Amino acid sequence: MTPTPIDWILGAILMVAVPAWAFFTWPGFLAAAKANAPGVRTRAYLEVVVSQWTLCLAVLTWWLVRGRPWPTLGLGDPLEVRAVWVVVVAIAGLAAYHVRSIAKLTSEALEAGKAQIGDVAHLLPHTPREHRLFHVVAVTAGVCEELAYRGFVPWLLGAVMPSWAAITTATAVFAVGHAYQGPTGILKTGVMGGLMVGIVLWSGTLWPAMMLHVIVDLHGGFVGGRIAGANR
Repeated sequence: MTPTPIDWILGAILMVAVPAWAFFTWPGFLAAAKANAPGVRTRAYLEVVVSQWTLCLAVLTWWLVRGRPWPTLGLGDPLEVRAVWVVVVAIAGLAAYHVRSIAKLTSEALEAGKAQIGDVAHLLPHTPREHRLFHVVAVTAGVCEELAYRGFVPWLLGAVMPSWAAITTATAVFAVGHAYQGPTGILKTGVMGGLMVGIVLWSGTLWPAMMLHVIVDLHGGFVGGRIAGANR
């Protein structure tokens, strides 16, 4: 299957426009968040949900229009390798245990954790309503980012480079897309992206990686939000 110009346009948006938008809009968001502007996080969350689902649905619609097989995009049988789900469930259990541990921390311990979060704390939920909306963000990112950077972009780049290079480039783009979080954020995202690549290669589908990505983001939202003061 040869990519069409529309495929490359979608790829350019995912590989260039999305990371650039996140990077260049971060300072304005951060300034507004530090000034306690009303609804600043809610607007940011809604922007993520709308933009990512729009791109996700565009990719899926074009794939359907072209009559391409879904397994090629990574949307094959989710139970092809059932053992991978054992790993996903185990990680979910560890995340739940960590969440319970964080919930028991004292205010002093939580305050000490703020230094490790830095400015990213301003992106985390600070109210119950924001926390509920962040759940939607976590599901959105888990589904849409895996479809984009572990499914569509590697397939697209695979038309012009070896598969290993396509996967590596897609993972690097995914990491750089979090450049607004600084070098540490890029590194952490790159490591997580590498883990997701391993899950996808093992399972042969995106489904376990999507679920794991959702779990990781839900965990980060609760733990980070707890430290930032959302649940005190």
